[in-house]
Amino acid sequence: MGLLLLLPIVFVSNALVPTQRMTPWLRDLTTWNPISAVTAAARELLGNPNPAASIDAWPMQHPVHATPIWSSDY
Repeated sequence: MGLLLLLPIVFVSNALVPTQRMTPWLRDLTTWNPISAVTAAARELLGNPNPAASIDAWPMQHPVHATPIWSSDY
């Protein structure tokens, strides 16, 4: 059941494709996706260029800080 819920969220993230050429509504959805923040944080911490860093949304500008916020249990 968990995979069934997680799979659509992964497809609507920047893990598979860059978000710069997406339509505006899909880009906004992808930018605030928790999987996108985790992917951007992994790229940043491993020294890979982060193509999402040019997006002005807070999770893409600070993915290392956004990841623990998305994964916290409050």
